[in-house]
Amino acid sequence: MRVAVTGASGGIGRWVVPELRGAEHEVLALDNRPSDVVEGVTMLDVADPRATVAALRGVEAVVHLAAVPGTRTPDWDAFDPNVVTTYHVLEAVRAHGIPRAVLASSIWAYGYNPPAEDRLPPRIPLVEDDLVPTVNGYGLSKRLLEQMGREYVGATGCQVVCMRYPWVVHPARYPGGPLGDPSSLPCRAELWSYVDVRDVALACRLAVERDGLGFVALNIGAADTRSALPSEDLARRFAPRAEVTRALAGCEALYSIERARTLLGYEPRHSWRSR
Repeated sequence: MRVAVTGASGGIGRWVVPELRGAEHEVLALDNRPSDVVEGVTMLDVADPRATVAALRGVEAVVHLAAVPGTRTPDWDAFDPNVVTTYHVLEAVRAHGIPRAVLASSIWAYGYNPPAEDRLPPRIPLVEDDLVPTVNGYGLSKRLLEQMGREYVGATGCQVVCMRYPWVVHPARYPGGPLGDPSSLPCRAELWSYVDVRDVALACRLAVERDGLGFVALNIGAADTRSALPSEDLARRFAPRAEVTRALAGCEALYSIERARTLLGYEPRHSWRSR
């Protein structure tokens, strides 16, 4: 397929582009900055609606990765760009009848993030439907991104896969051991989740290649936690009020990736334990 990737020069995009090209897809790499890693980047500012609609003419799928990342402090700069650029991309999907779109969401869309990091989920493992109210600008931008995707699927019949990423780790940045203190508030709020950027790229390709999904939001994470402690111990020690809905095997991820496994055939290939 001819696949457009926005944010192609970014930390995730530079891995998604070669993953798609390696599977013999023709990739239109789009970014507002050049790249010394990704070949053939076409300059595009997705904040420009007309330029975005024009750039996406003729593609069969779009992977929208261009975004402003979130922070643990109030960030007034993330909300507008993340919502508006997604609207521009989805308008291009509608205008050109593009059948498939993949949108970069976040586990912050769940609501367990600043300023509510001490509010832990009522159930573990956490599944895609367990949302709580959020006022975090970044998390809210991702939740609205998902809602926009749902609306465009209903209006146009296209397919939109929203991928909820936890902390995305690059191979060169793995430490020599566990990824952080398991008792820390950020680790607990994110249920000790992470994902290797190479597995993010894999998931994007799988979502592009699937059809018939309509709208779906999926957790895209590692198969394990970032902690050396067994998952049962993590839940018992740091989330004692949460209902553990099934037996937890070893250090399995507590943001469930079962839906992505079922719908995409996604299986993470990388772990901090083996790097």
